Amino acid sequence: MKPCCHSFADQIIYIHIRIENRSEEVVTFEYRGEIMGQIQQGKTTRKKYMFMLLMVSSLAMTNGLSISALNDSKQREISTNAAAIQTKNQSKTKSKSATVAPAKVIASFSTKIAPGHRGRTHNIKSSTKALNNIVLQPGESLNYSDVVQKTKKSYGLKKAPVIVNGKFVEGYGGGICQTSSTLYNAALLSGLEIVERRSHSLPVGYVALGRDATYADNSIEFTIRNNTEANVTIQTKTDNSKITISILGQKEEGVTYEIKTRVLKKIQPKTVYKSNSISRSKQTKTIQKGKPGYVVETKRVKKKNGVVVEEELMSKSNYRVQNTIKGRP
Repeated sequence: MKPCCHSFADQIIYIHIRIENRSEEVVTFEYRGEIMGQIQQGKTTRKKYMFMLLMVSSLAMTNGLSISALNDSKQREISTNAAAIQTKNQSKTKSKSATVAPAKVIASFSTKIAPGHRGRTHNIKSSTKALNNIVLQPGESLNYSDVVQKTKKSYGLKKAPVIVNGKFVEGYGGGICQTSSTLYNAALLSGLEIVERRSHSLPVGYVALGRDATYADNSIEFTIRNNTEANVTIQTKTDNSKITISILGQKEEGVTYEIKTRVLKKIQPKTVYKSNSISRSKQTKTIQKGKPGYVVETKRVKKKNGVVVEEELMSKSNYRVQNTIKGRP
Protein backbone atom coordinates (compact mmCIF):
# COMPACT_ATOMS: atom_id res chain seq x y z
CA MET A 1 0.00 0.00 0.00
CA LYS A 2 1.36 3.44 -0.94
CA PRO A 3 0.19 7.00 -0.20
CA CYS A 4 -0.92 8.92 -3.26
CA CYS A 5 -1.14 12.40 -1.75
CA HIS A 6 -1.18 14.52 1.42
CA SER A 7 -3.39 17.62 2.00
CA PHE A 8 -3.55 19.95 4.97
CA ALA A 9 -6.06 22.48 6.28
CA ASP A 10 -6.07 24.68 9.35
CA GLN A 11 -8.18 22.30 11.34
CA ILE A 12 -8.20 18.92 9.58
CA ILE A 13 -5.38 16.76 8.24
CA TYR A 14 -6.08 14.15 5.53
CA ILE A 15 -3.92 11.21 4.54
CA HIS A 16 -4.99 9.53 1.30
CA ILE A 17 -3.95 5.89 0.97
CA ARG A 18 -4.20 3.76 -2.16
CA ILE A 19 -4.47 0.02 -1.56
CA GLU A 20 -3.17 -2.15 -4.39
CA ASN A 21 -5.81 -3.94 -6.47
CA ARG A 22 -8.56 -2.11 -4.61
CA SER A 23 -10.35 1.23 -4.94
CA GLU A 24 -8.82 4.28 -3.27
CA GLU A 25 -9.61 4.59 0.42
CA VAL A 26 -9.33 7.80 2.40
CA VAL A 27 -8.38 7.66 6.06
CA THR A 28 -9.15 10.93 7.88
CA PHE A 29 -7.47 12.05 11.09
CA GLU A 30 -8.92 15.22 12.66
CA TYR A 31 -7.20 17.64 15.01
CA ARG A 32 -9.15 20.79 15.93
CA GLY A 33 -7.52 24.20 16.38
CA GLU A 34 -5.74 26.76 14.23
CA ILE A 35 -2.77 24.46 13.80
CA MET A 36 -1.04 25.95 10.78
CA GLY A 37 -1.32 29.52 12.04
CA GLN A 38 -0.04 28.60 15.47
CA ILE A 39 2.91 26.76 13.95
CA GLN A 40 3.83 29.77 11.81
CA GLN A 41 3.78 31.93 14.95
CA GLY A 42 6.15 29.50 16.65
CA LYS A 43 3.76 28.69 19.49
CA THR A 44 4.14 25.57 21.62
CA THR A 45 1.17 23.91 19.90
CA ARG A 46 3.65 23.02 17.14
CA LYS A 47 4.70 20.16 19.41
CA LYS A 48 1.11 18.93 19.51
CA TYR A 49 0.92 19.16 15.73
CA MET A 50 4.16 17.27 15.24
CA PHE A 51 3.18 14.68 17.81
CA MET A 52 -0.16 14.13 16.12
CA LEU A 53 1.43 13.79 12.67
CA LEU A 54 4.07 11.50 14.08
CA MET A 55 1.42 9.25 15.59
CA VAL A 56 -0.54 9.18 12.33
CA SER A 57 2.56 8.41 10.27
CA SER A 58 3.74 5.78 12.73
CA LEU A 59 0.34 4.11 12.73
CA ALA A 60 0.23 4.03 8.94
CA MET A 61 3.78 2.73 8.57
CA THR A 62 3.35 0.10 11.28
CA ASN A 63 0.57 -1.30 9.13
CA GLY A 64 2.87 -1.63 6.14
CA LEU A 65 2.50 1.84 4.57
CA SER A 66 5.35 3.95 3.23
CA ILE A 67 5.01 7.65 4.10
CA SER A 68 6.88 9.78 1.58
CA ALA A 69 8.70 12.98 2.53
CA LEU A 70 6.55 16.12 2.43
CA ASN A 71 7.45 19.46 0.87
CA ASP A 72 7.80 21.41 4.07
CA SER A 73 11.03 20.83 5.99
CA LYS A 74 9.13 20.38 9.24
CA GLN A 75 6.94 17.77 7.58
CA ARG A 76 10.03 15.97 6.22
CA GLU A 77 11.32 15.86 9.77
CA ILE A 78 8.07 14.25 10.86
CA SER A 79 8.32 11.72 8.02
CA THR A 80 11.89 10.88 9.04
CA ASN A 81 10.85 10.34 12.64
CA ALA A 82 8.01 8.08 11.51
CA ALA A 83 10.43 6.08 9.36
CA ALA A 84 12.67 5.62 12.39
CA ILE A 85 9.71 4.25 14.32
CA GLN A 86 8.90 1.89 11.44
CA THR A 87 12.50 0.64 11.37
CA LYS A 88 12.36 0.01 15.10
CA ASN A 89 9.07 -1.87 14.76
CA GLN A 90 10.46 -3.96 11.89
CA SER A 91 13.53 -4.74 13.97
CA LYS A 92 11.32 -5.99 16.79
CA THR A 93 9.33 -8.11 14.33
CA LYS A 94 12.50 -9.64 12.88
CA SER A 95 13.81 -10.29 16.37
CA LYS A 96 10.65 -12.19 17.24
CA SER A 97 10.68 -14.18 14.00
CA ALA A 98 14.37 -15.01 14.47
CA THR A 99 13.69 -16.61 17.84
CA VAL A 100 14.60 -20.28 17.60
CA ALA A 101 11.64 -22.56 18.23
CA PRO A 102 12.10 -25.41 20.73
CA ALA A 103 13.57 -28.59 19.26
CA LYS A 104 11.03 -31.31 18.52
CA VAL A 105 11.36 -35.01 17.77
CA ILE A 106 11.53 -35.20 13.98
CA ALA A 107 11.63 -39.00 13.90
CA SER A 108 12.41 -42.05 16.05
CA PHE A 109 13.24 -45.65 15.24
CA SER A 110 13.52 -48.75 17.44
CA THR A 111 15.02 -52.22 17.02
CA LYS A 112 14.72 -55.26 19.30
CA ILE A 113 17.76 -56.69 21.08
CA ALA A 114 18.01 -60.46 20.77
CA PRO A 115 18.42 -62.06 24.22
CA GLY A 116 21.09 -64.50 25.26
CA HIS A 117 24.40 -62.80 24.47
CA ARG A 118 25.85 -60.52 27.14
CA GLY A 119 28.77 -59.35 25.01
CA ARG A 120 26.52 -58.21 22.20
CA THR A 121 24.12 -56.45 24.59
CA HIS A 122 27.09 -54.69 26.23
CA ASN A 123 28.33 -53.44 22.85
CA ILE A 124 24.88 -52.16 21.85
CA LYS A 125 24.33 -50.32 25.12
CA SER A 126 27.85 -48.88 25.10
CA SER A 127 27.65 -47.57 21.53
CA THR A 128 24.25 -45.97 22.17
CA LYS A 129 25.68 -44.22 25.25
CA ALA A 130 28.53 -42.88 23.11
CA LEU A 131 26.02 -41.67 20.52
CA ASN A 132 23.60 -40.06 22.97
CA ASN A 133 23.22 -36.24 22.91
CA ILE A 134 25.56 -35.66 19.97
CA VAL A 135 24.67 -32.30 18.38
CA LEU A 136 25.19 -31.65 14.67
CA GLN A 137 25.24 -28.05 13.50
CA PRO A 138 23.86 -27.15 10.04
CA GLY A 139 26.11 -28.72 7.41
CA GLU A 140 28.01 -30.85 9.95
CA SER A 141 28.56 -34.58 9.39
CA LEU A 142 28.82 -37.50 11.79
CA ASN A 143 31.15 -40.39 11.02
CA TYR A 144 30.20 -43.55 12.88
CA SER A 145 33.89 -44.35 13.30
CA ASP A 146 34.05 -41.49 15.84
CA VAL A 147 31.24 -43.10 17.82
CA VAL A 148 33.02 -46.47 17.75
CA GLN A 149 36.31 -44.94 18.93
CA LYS A 150 34.49 -43.17 21.77
CA THR A 151 32.82 -46.47 22.68
CA LYS A 152 36.16 -48.30 22.80
CA LYS A 153 37.76 -45.60 24.92
CA SER A 154 34.91 -45.12 27.39
CA TYR A 155 33.38 -48.59 27.73
CA GLY A 156 35.43 -51.13 25.79
CA LEU A 157 34.09 -53.70 23.32
CA LYS A 158 33.41 -57.36 24.03
CA LYS A 159 33.34 -60.44 21.82
CA ALA A 160 30.10 -61.25 20.03
CA PRO A 161 29.03 -62.65 16.63
CA VAL A 162 30.17 -60.52 13.65
CA ILE A 163 29.96 -61.08 9.88
CA VAL A 164 33.31 -61.69 8.19
CA ASN A 165 33.55 -62.77 4.54
CA GLY A 166 29.91 -63.79 4.44
CA LYS A 167 30.03 -65.84 7.65
CA PHE A 168 29.11 -65.27 11.29
CA VAL A 169 32.16 -65.57 13.55
CA GLU A 170 33.12 -64.38 17.03
CA GLY A 171 34.82 -60.99 17.10
CA TYR A 172 35.13 -57.81 19.15
CA GLY A 173 32.35 -55.31 18.61
CA GLY A 174 29.48 -57.53 17.52
CA GLY A 175 26.28 -55.49 18.00
CA ILE A 176 27.59 -52.01 17.16
CA CYS A 177 26.06 -52.37 13.68
CA GLN A 178 22.62 -52.66 15.25
CA THR A 179 23.21 -49.19 16.68
CA SER A 180 24.39 -47.83 13.31
CA SER A 181 21.43 -49.46 11.54
CA THR A 182 18.96 -47.98 14.02
CA LEU A 183 20.58 -44.56 13.53
CA TYR A 184 20.38 -45.04 9.75
CA ASN A 185 16.62 -45.55 9.90
CA ALA A 186 16.09 -42.59 12.25
CA ALA A 187 18.14 -40.41 9.88
CA LEU A 188 16.18 -41.63 6.85
CA LEU A 189 12.86 -40.82 8.52
CA SER A 190 14.18 -37.38 9.56
CA GLY A 191 15.19 -36.40 6.04
CA LEU A 192 18.89 -36.12 6.93
CA GLU A 193 21.45 -36.64 4.18
CA ILE A 194 23.04 -40.09 3.98
CA VAL A 195 26.62 -39.45 2.85
CA GLU A 196 27.98 -42.99 3.06
CA ARG A 197 26.32 -46.29 3.87
CA ARG A 198 26.80 -49.95 3.02
CA SER A 199 24.68 -52.99 3.78
CA HIS A 200 25.92 -56.14 5.48
CA SER A 201 26.96 -59.00 3.22
CA LEU A 202 24.23 -61.14 4.83
CA PRO A 203 20.70 -60.25 5.96
CA VAL A 204 20.35 -59.32 9.65
CA GLY A 205 17.41 -60.04 11.91
CA TYR A 206 16.81 -56.65 13.56
CA VAL A 207 15.87 -54.59 10.46
CA ALA A 208 14.29 -55.30 7.09
CA LEU A 209 16.33 -55.93 3.96
CA GLY A 210 17.79 -52.71 2.57
CA ARG A 211 17.56 -50.85 5.87
CA ASP A 212 20.79 -51.88 7.63
CA ALA A 213 24.07 -49.95 7.83
CA THR A 214 27.27 -51.84 8.58
CA TYR A 215 30.63 -50.60 9.83
CA ALA A 216 34.18 -51.99 9.89
CA ASP A 217 37.34 -50.35 11.23
CA ASN A 218 39.46 -48.76 8.49
CA SER A 219 37.36 -50.20 5.65
CA ILE A 220 33.62 -49.43 5.88
CA GLU A 221 32.27 -46.08 7.10
CA PHE A 222 28.76 -44.88 7.85
CA THR A 223 28.20 -41.11 7.63
CA ILE A 224 25.17 -38.85 7.96
CA ARG A 225 24.97 -35.07 7.49
CA ASN A 226 22.73 -32.40 8.96
CA ASN A 227 21.29 -30.81 5.83
CA THR A 228 18.80 -28.63 7.75
CA GLU A 229 19.15 -24.98 8.77
CA ALA A 230 19.08 -25.73 12.52
CA ASN A 231 20.99 -27.89 14.97
CA VAL A 232 19.91 -31.50 15.32
CA THR A 233 20.44 -33.62 18.43
CA ILE A 234 20.69 -37.40 18.50
CA GLN A 235 19.14 -39.01 21.57
CA THR A 236 19.24 -42.70 22.45
CA LYS A 237 17.40 -44.92 24.89
CA THR A 238 18.24 -48.56 25.54
CA ASP A 239 17.05 -51.30 27.86
CA ASN A 240 17.52 -55.07 27.78
CA SER A 241 14.91 -55.57 25.06
CA LYS A 242 15.22 -52.70 22.57
CA ILE A 243 17.12 -49.65 21.39
CA THR A 244 15.45 -46.37 20.35
CA ILE A 245 17.19 -43.51 18.55
CA SER A 246 15.49 -40.13 18.05
CA ILE A 247 16.48 -37.13 15.94
CA LEU A 248 15.49 -33.77 17.46
CA GLY A 249 15.47 -30.46 15.60
CA GLN A 250 13.20 -28.06 13.72
CA LYS A 251 10.48 -30.13 12.12
CA GLU A 252 9.20 -28.88 8.77
CA GLU A 253 5.46 -28.31 9.04
CA GLY A 254 3.37 -30.96 7.28
CA VAL A 255 6.41 -32.92 6.02
CA THR A 256 6.80 -36.67 6.61
CA TYR A 257 9.10 -39.33 5.19
CA GLU A 258 8.35 -42.92 4.27
CA ILE A 259 10.89 -45.66 3.48
CA LYS A 260 10.07 -48.14 0.72
CA THR A 261 12.06 -51.26 -0.12
CA ARG A 262 11.66 -53.57 -3.09
CA VAL A 263 13.35 -56.90 -3.80
CA LEU A 264 14.78 -56.64 -7.31
CA LYS A 265 16.23 -60.13 -7.35
CA LYS A 266 16.08 -63.24 -5.19
CA ILE A 267 18.85 -65.82 -5.59
CA GLN A 268 17.97 -69.35 -4.52
CA PRO A 269 20.64 -71.39 -2.71
CA LYS A 270 22.26 -74.45 -4.25
CA THR A 271 23.28 -77.67 -2.55
CA VAL A 272 27.03 -77.99 -2.22
CA TYR A 273 28.88 -81.11 -1.05
CA LYS A 274 31.89 -80.64 1.16
CA SER A 275 34.04 -83.11 -0.81
CA ASN A 276 33.74 -84.59 -4.31
CA SER A 277 34.53 -87.99 -2.87
CA ILE A 278 31.40 -87.95 -0.76
CA SER A 279 28.54 -89.88 -2.24
CA ARG A 280 25.39 -87.86 -2.74
CA SER A 281 23.32 -90.35 -0.80
CA LYS A 282 21.17 -90.34 2.27
CA GLN A 283 24.34 -90.98 4.29
CA THR A 284 25.28 -87.26 4.11
CA LYS A 285 24.05 -84.68 6.60
CA THR A 286 23.32 -80.97 6.25
CA ILE A 287 26.21 -78.94 7.69
CA GLN A 288 24.75 -75.56 6.69
CA LYS A 289 21.17 -74.82 5.75
CA GLY A 290 20.92 -72.68 2.65
CA LYS A 291 19.43 -69.17 2.61
CA PRO A 292 18.60 -67.06 -0.45
CA GLY A 293 20.50 -63.96 -1.52
CA TYR A 294 18.86 -60.67 -2.45
CA VAL A 295 19.28 -57.46 -4.39
CA VAL A 296 17.14 -54.80 -2.71
CA GLU A 297 16.27 -51.24 -3.71
CA THR A 298 15.60 -48.64 -1.00
CA LYS A 299 13.78 -45.36 -1.63
CA ARG A 300 12.84 -42.43 0.58
CA VAL A 301 9.50 -40.76 -0.17
CA LYS A 302 8.90 -37.20 1.01
CA LYS A 303 5.31 -36.10 1.57
CA LYS A 304 3.86 -32.65 2.19
CA ASN A 305 0.45 -32.76 3.88
CA GLY A 306 0.06 -36.35 2.69
CA VAL A 307 0.96 -35.62 -0.95
CA VAL A 308 4.14 -37.10 -2.46
CA VAL A 309 6.52 -34.29 -3.46
CA GLU A 310 9.80 -36.18 -3.88
CA GLU A 311 11.08 -39.74 -4.25
CA GLU A 312 14.78 -40.40 -3.69
CA LEU A 313 16.71 -43.58 -4.49
CA MET A 314 18.85 -44.26 -1.43
CA SER A 315 20.64 -47.52 -2.26
CA LYS A 316 20.79 -50.91 -3.89
CA SER A 317 21.85 -53.52 -1.35
CA ASN A 318 23.38 -56.88 -2.22
CA TYR A 319 23.09 -59.83 0.17
CA ARG A 320 25.00 -63.01 -0.55
CA VAL A 321 23.28 -66.31 -1.13
CA GLN A 322 24.15 -68.99 1.45
CA ASN A 323 24.26 -72.39 -0.18
CA THR A 324 23.21 -75.59 1.53
CA ILE A 325 26.34 -77.50 2.53
CA LYS A 326 26.27 -81.26 3.03
CA GLY A 327 28.93 -83.68 4.27
CA ARG A 328 29.51 -87.01 6.00
CA PRO A 329 27.46 -87.76 9.11
